[in-house]
Amino acid sequence: MERAISLIEGVLWDEEGFSTVGVALSLLLTLSLIFTAAQVYELDSASADVQEVADAAALASQNVVGEFYLLASVCDAVILSLSLGSVACLGIGVAASCVPPAAPISRTLIKASSDMAQARDRFGSLASEGLSRIQGLLPFLAMAKATQVSRANGDGDHAQYASVAVLSPFDADLLEAPDFSKSDAAQDAAEKGQDKLESEAAKAEEAAKEANEWKQKAYEADSGSRTKYCMYQRALTLADMKGSSNPYFSSVETWSFSAALKRSRAYYAKRLRTESPDGSSVLEKARSSLRKRVFSYAVKEMKKGYVRESEASFAAYFPLLPKNTSEMRKTELYTQAVYPIALDKEGMRCMHAWSGCPGMDGCQRIGVGSISQMESSTYVTCARCEFKAASMGKVLSASTNVDNGFEHYYRIVAEAAKEYQDARERLAPAKDAVEELAGNLFDMVEDALGQAAESRIRVSPPGRMGVVVITVDLSRHSASSVFPSTFVSTSGSLGPRVALSSACLLREESVEGETVISSFLDGVASKGDEGAVLGGARLALSLWSNLLRGYAQGQQAVVAGIKDSLDSIPFASESGLGDWASGRLLDVIERFGLEPPELRAAKAVLVNSGDVLSHMDGVFSARLMSLKSLAGSSSDGSLFSGALNQAEQAALGSLSSFDEEIELGSIRIIEGAVEIPLVISLPGFAKEYAGGIVGSFFDSVESLVSSLSANRRWE
Repeated sequence: MERAISLIEGVLWDEEGFSTVGVALSLLLTLSLIFTAAQVYELDSASADVQEVADAAALASQNVVGEFYLLASVCDAVILSLSLGSVACLGIGVAASCVPPAAPISRTLIKASSDMAQARDRFGSLASEGLSRIQGLLPFLAMAKATQVSRANGDGDHAQYASVAVLSPFDADLLEAPDFSKSDAAQDAAEKGQDKLESEAAKAEEAAKEANEWKQKAYEADSGSRTKYCMYQRALTLADMKGSSNPYFSSVETWSFSAALKRSRAYYAKRLRTESPDGSSVLEKARSSLRKRVFSYAVKEMKKGYVRESEASFAAYFPLLPKNTSEMRKTELYTQAVYPIALDKEGMRCMHAWSGCPGMDGCQRIGVGSISQMESSTYVTCARCEFKAASMGKVLSASTNVDNGFEHYYRIVAEAAKEYQDARERLAPAKDAVEELAGNLFDMVEDALGQAAESRIRVSPPGRMGVVVITVDLSRHSASSVFPSTFVSTSGSLGPRVALSSACLLREESVEGETVISSFLDGVASKGDEGAVLGGARLALSLWSNLLRGYAQGQQAVVAGIKDSLDSIPFASESGLGDWASGRLLDVIERFGLEPPELRAAKAVLVNSGDVLSHMDGVFSARLMSLKSLAGSSSDGSLFSGALNQAEQAALGSLSSFDEEIELGSIRIIEGAVEIPLVISLPGFAKEYAGGIVGSFFDSVESLVSSLSANRRWE
């Protein structure tokens, strides 16, 4: 041994260092190690390619589930817009029923509401069926997508990839049918009560119109002009009344009957204070005395007057002053014993207009009496004051019967107040009936809006927790062909490789999802903008389009769309019921809450397969988790084989319902004026792989994994 070592040392080095042979041998060994390491690196790189393909297949398969969520959002938008549109049309129709001029629009809107409800139910039924079919196909579609990605990454000779994609979980939750019972109940109640509502609204409108006409007439008589005859102008001219005692009202909206009564009280009080004879003659003094008595009577009578007005009721009393002798006889002016009586020189009784009448000079005064006594007994007429019953009857006759007198316009106001009160008394029960009927319907509309806002499409499809992908590379490579080298020579080969990958959906804070939804919905809504449709039907279509467009923008946009439609109805009415109804409906609209849709884009991201498998039930997940924990320590290929059989059944079991196109529904409203079918075409790769390629890939993967053992990575 010592001689052998000594011999080797003599060959490899000498006294001066390495020998030439030693240097050559060292270089040869070093180069061999370098190229061997490079070959190992290339072998590992070739083996790692299958993992990249598995990752790509997992992401692509999970994005299929993300697209299903987007499709469900579109269906949710259509159903929500139809359900809200139906209820909103109904509410606007009920409000329009309170305004007789808008009755034709009301009937069209309530009919459109029924059409939308039917379209909602029809579309909802088809959409639920279609979404159920599509989510049933998701295991296959995910598998087909993984197959497409795998094939696209293969190059035939050097890489032949096959992938199996299994969604977690396998099964979908059943879609719950939306509940629109409250909307249907409101629709039924509105249709049954529409005739009565319109009838009562017409009564209220007629009574209100008559009342407003009388009020307008009274206003014009009291304060119709600054310069033309009216109570305001006559009080200013005849009594020099100004300021707060004689206000001028520029419109009937600012005027009330109480203003006329107050003006009358101030007018007669002023006339009483300022009354004086127009001349020095006895007749003028007699007339002035009688006017004072009339003004005093008027002041007392005006105090009896009243105006009690509220939004719900009206009651007024305008005392009427006598315009002639006949009416005077019905007042206390006729029975007041205030006129002096004297015996003339012939001993005849004579009644005088006032105590200062010169006709009593030299006569015996025997007391006072009334005009009633004068007419019921024998009296002679004073030659100086000429007092008789007609003298009192004529005091207000001219100013009442001629249009230049204050009393002329006061009587117009008084008569108008009575007619106004009669009309208001007919208005009140009709208005109460409308408010009760419509109010109950608005309450039902509010309940229906709340239910419609909550009745949304919520899906729980296969793959909602993620996807697991198994990818194999079926190609074989000799080790020397991977990295040819004269320094390293081997007869071994790189056999088939297998990789495992998983992905799940993650919501991103981006506008991509909203943009996609908005773009699609705008396209559907624009098809509903039918220019040939007019009137209430056109309003209903516009409302639906606004609601559809507003889906992605949130509750404010939806409420704004309803308000825009509400604003297009002429709610002005004599009875005020239009303003009441629109205001009540606005309160309902502003109170209802709408859950915002989930519009964040769902993006597939790679995750640990253990996280996905933990949400799966059944043999597949249990065995795959077992394989992960064993890390290849078992050589029992049947473990993986059974798992793949279950996955294959889950993916291919849905193909019995495979169609190239699936109709999600057809939007048909306004008696066919708008008809928009929503049809989903399955992707081309799904059609291609439906013929058995997917099944053959399962066979390839199962064949490979069954041949694996814990002690062999490549041959």
